[in-house]
Amino acid sequence: MSDTAYHFTMDGRELTKADGSIPKINSDGIALSPDKAWLYYKPLTDDRLYRINTALLRDFSTPSQKIDNVWKILENS
Repeated sequence: MSDTAYHFTMDGRELTKADGSIPKINSDGIALSPDKAWLYYKPLTDDRLYRINTALLRDFSTPSQKIDNVWKILENS
């Protein structure tokens, strides 16, 4: 889900490796709502916040294609 064109900026400067290449961060933000009804997901290398209803994830008969298609983008800055 991460945006390959996304670049980290810190103090007005783009974050790069020593060789000048763009770092790929393999870590993401994830949270569960207090009522456990929603799972929130935020790739660190993207500016979008996603959510999905956890009922779909708890139902092991839900096809993975359906899960892939129901993520809702809540924020895109």
